[in-house]
Amino acid sequence: MEKDWSERLTVEVCEVLKERRLKLGVSIYHVSQASGVSQQAIAYYEKLHRRPTLDCLAKVAVALGLMPSELLAEAEARLGGQKVIRKLGGQA
Repeated sequence: MEKDWSERLTVEVCEVLKERRLKLGVSIYHVSQASGVSQQAIAYYEKLHRRPTLDCLAKVAVALGLMPSELLAEAEARLGGQKVIRKLGGQA
């Protein structure tokens, strides 16, 4: 079964975070110290074992020099800019 849009977005967000960290050449420890998010949590996000909360996502993004909106925009772009609009009652 294909993952729903929000799950695909979460996967892309976590991948952007990992790629950004690697591009900057910093360790998970460094990001943990800068963000206040545990090393274990960051490792779980990068391995897609856990979904980050919005609070943790914002902290890690800022520690990596990104605004949370930039992080989400990059993840959305990787999904091809797909837009999901749902009206009340489940009608598209």
